[in-house]
Amino acid sequence: SNEEVRAKYLIENSDQNSEGFFLTLVGLTHSQEKFDEQLLTLSLWVNDYCLGRSFIQKKERLQIFGAVERGDLNHRLHAHLIIKKHPKVKRSDQALNAFVRKSWIKLIGAHTSYMSSLIDFQRANHLKSAASYALKEVRSINSSNLLYI
Repeated sequence: SNEEVRAKYLIENSDQNSEGFFLTLVGLTHSQEKFDEQLLTLSLWVNDYCLGRSFIQKKERLQIFGAVERGDLNHRLHAHLIIKKHPKVKRSDQALNAFVRKSWIKLIGAHTSYMSSLIDFQRANHLKSAASYALKEVRSINSSNLLYI
């Protein structure tokens, strides 16, 4: 399918030596539309946090991609995302991790005690491997679950 070609392109064009972050986000909503909105909002917040004025002026943007699926047992929507490291970002990995955690909890309206079960944020030293994992973890890639935000 077109989406599988696109996913393969994203994987193949992630330089093996480039770095980034592998992020799993679990939602509380059963609405695909609302979950997609929350992911888009988070991506805007993260771009603003990391790139500031250059993002606002549409000069720079983080490359964020991945896929969304429903869990087998609880049917909860969750996303496997890759955030590619950008040379202009001066924020530390720890600061970005804390910002993503705080922002996602706020966005989905969850209590902070659930943070560890709703967010997994890891450094990806080999982006190509992480991208392959993020997209191949998903049983089938189609237009409804491939994300490029």
